[in-house]
Amino acid sequence: MGRRFTWLGALALVVAVTGCGSSNSSNSSPSPADCLERMPSMSSGIYGCVTSTDDVGTDLKPQVFPDFTVEVFAEQPPPTPEDGLLPLASAKSDALGFYQLRLDPGSYSLCTTFRRCTAIDVVADVPLRKNYDFSVGPGW
Repeated sequence: MGRRFTWLGALALVVAVTGCGSSNSSNSSPSPADCLERMPSMSSGIYGCVTSTDDVGTDLKPQVFPDFTVEVFAEQPPPTPEDGLLPLASAKSDALGFYQLRLDPGSYSLCTTFRRCTAIDVVADVPLRKNYDFSVGPGW
């Protein structure tokens, strides 16, 4: 009987450590709402959330998009990313899809690496939120 309790005890330990059979929400994927709750840690610049919406299938809810690069240019760049033009600044979205870039006040072009861009105006001491949805829609 000692072996049986040892085996059951070991099984209970495995279940407790791995979370099998529990509804532990810490193992769930981050949602766009998690990103939208975040605020920037800078006073001037841009920040936002990057999501991806699949246009195929039945689940059309946006999902967070980590490691997505956004770039800032002084003016609208040509639509050819291979042209060698370097951005003034760039940032990657984190695990929640959140990105932020410190920028001086002024007018810029905020772009993806494949040059889907939008014009932005940065004002002193007022962070500007610009969310991006990677989908067939308008994006910015």
